[in-house]
Amino acid sequence: MSDADLWKQKTLDYGARIAALLTTDAQSYINGLIRTRFIEAPEFADALSDEKIKTLKDAAGILAADQSSQIAGRLTAASWLSADAADKDTPITGHPQVATAIAGLEAALQGYLDGHAFPPGEPVAYRLPARFIDGDTLPSLTRQYWRSLSEWRRLETEAAEVEATGQAAQRRSRWDDA
Repeated sequence: MSDADLWKQKTLDYGARIAALLTTDAQSYINGLIRTRFIEAPEFADALSDEKIKTLKDAAGILAADQSSQIAGRLTAASWLSADAADKDTPITGHPQVATAIAGLEAALQGYLDGHAFPPGEPVAYRLPARFIDGDTLPSLTRQYWRSLSEWRRLETEAAEVEATGQAAQRRSRWDDA
């Protein structure tokens, strides 16, 4: 296994861990935000029956599970390798598929709030988690991901240059020998 292959595997591993972290956090974020909006809207909350609250909670759970699944579906192995390398301090939202997944989560959550007639509030803006989730932190994984992606890309470029140089030398030799 080449060095490039090792760095590629590291990149995929960090990407998978980030995807798992984001899918886990999406569920708690969605449920937590809906709960907070409910608590902070006394007129809205007090007008609902216990049965209606249960219906809202059930719908929130379905939304959370669906969005978690959507994030996992968008953050496949191929997506982690298709991103452009970035500085290690770039937030993971600098990754196009992560940005798309988060935008989808925000839109779905805003749609839930609007669809269930929650009072208007601040626009939904997902905050990347900074806490430990399943033994990992997003800031640390993000730095490791960008570093491994950059190193893998560098090694791939080097290998391509060496191969191109070798092919050119082979063609030169064939020409000279003919």
